[in-house]
Amino acid sequence: SRNMTRTILPLWDEAGTISKNFIGNYIHARDANITTFGAIAVLNDTFTPDQLCSGIVHNLPFNFSGTIWLQVKDSKGLWSRNISSRVSYLENVTKTCQQHGLQTGFYSSAVDWSAVIGAQGAGSDILSATPLWYSNTNNVVSFDDFCYAGFGTWDNPHMKNYASYVNFCSYH
Repeated sequence: SRNMTRTILPLWDEAGTISKNFIGNYIHARDANITTFGAIAVLNDTFTPDQLCSGIVHNLPFNFSGTIWLQVKDSKGLWSRNISSRVSYLENVTKTCQQHGLQTGFYSSAVDWSAVIGAQGAGSDILSATPLWYSNTNNVVSFDDFCYAGFGTWDNPHMKNYASYVNFCSYH
């Protein structure tokens, strides 16, 4: 049996709703001796950066100290039509979350990033200074593909999602 020490839990969904299972899953993971936590918040620019970050802060456990992974996802209804303002929105969300005391990173794929931001290389110094967890489900446990799957202005990713639907102790 492998020891699992890290988990990233869904927190804020596409509709801006806090996951009703977040606290329970957090407690179960903590009780199972998981030591490193993160949470995923799907970005939706119909919420102001302050609404988003305040909602996250008010729904985290008191002692939560993990990274909030801000998911940039291409899905109908998540983004306004003004593509040119989206990098600025992401910068403002990053700054606002930091002002709320949150550690943030971005989670996306090259396809989603390009569809939302409008160009695969679009980004900024503020965004590239934020850790990137990217998705390229090619079943390769390596960052070697980042030069092909890379996007934004990141030089080096922090983490990679390399597989989908993996079972671990009957969980997936």
